[in-house]
Formats: sequence, structure tokens, C-alpha cells
Amino acid sequence: FALSFIEDALIDDAAGRSRLREVVDEAMRAQPEHWAPYYRGDETAQRLARQFSYSDRIRYYWLQPAVAAAVERLFGNLARQPVPETLVAQWLPDVYAACRTGGLAHEPRAWVRHRIR
Repeated sequence: FALSFIEDALIDDAAGRSRLREVVDEAMRAQPEHWAPYYRGDETAQRLARQFSYSDRIRYYWLQPAVAAAVERLFGNLARQPVPETLVAQWLPDVYAACRTGGLAHEPRAWVRHRIR
């Protein structure tokens, strides 16, 4: 969710943000079969697990229409203005290092591909 935290810092108008973290969580709560058997604890523990668990249950939700639309809105918002290097360094230090050495374009989609490899 690093890009969504960057978006929050860049976009003052909350209504214009993608709300990616919230949209994903709404999708996961609406269809809990992919995560509920794996995440224990109270509501707070489950919410944190849905967003930050090592087991990556979120992978089952990326193609849902609402989630995919939020992802596209996120990329659109980040494309409208340059992302300051300081935000990249804060949330994606390895991406920042790769951009500084010229090995990676200063472009959010390239950052995602870099992190997936």
C-alpha cells in the first residue's frame, strides 16, 4: 500500500483519492472466504492482517471491478503530478535507490514492476 500512502500525501482533496486501502478492505469483508480461515483475533487484528499479512490473501481481490478501478484511479492520481523523491524514499526506499542510480524510471507503474520481481 506504499503508493496509496504516497497518494494520501500528494492529493489534498480526500474525495479525489482512490481510497485503495479502504476499497480493498471492503471487498475482502464482503467476500471473506479467501482470508477468514487464516486470520484470527479481534476486528483490529483481522483488519491489520487483511492489509499487512505475509500470507498475501489480498491477491484474490485485485481483479474485482471496484478494486481494479481504485488501482487505476491511484495510478491516474500519481501521474498528474511528479512524486517528490522524498516521498519515494520514505515509502519505497529500494525504488528510490534504483531511481537515483538511473536503473529505474521515476514512474509508479515501473516501481510496482520493480517490487514484484
